Amino acid sequence: MSDAAQPNAKFRWVENVSNFNVSAIVQDSLTDYVLEVDLEYPERLHDEHVDLPFYLTCDKPSGKQQVV
Repeated sequence: MSDAAQPNAKFRWVENVSNFNVSAIVQDSLTDYVLEVDLEYPERLHDEHVDLPFYLTCDKPSGKQQVV
């Protein structure tokens, strides 16, 4: 994403997801995207990346209580 403030209006869905090419997005694009993806993360790499997660999650740290 760009360094600009996060948008708060004028959101829109990609009309045809099967034709969306993430590789075609230029780095200095004025348009930002939020993508929901399914990842496959080989278990053999887990120990190597224990200090730096492969991807961001919404998980709570162990021992923390969930706020309702």
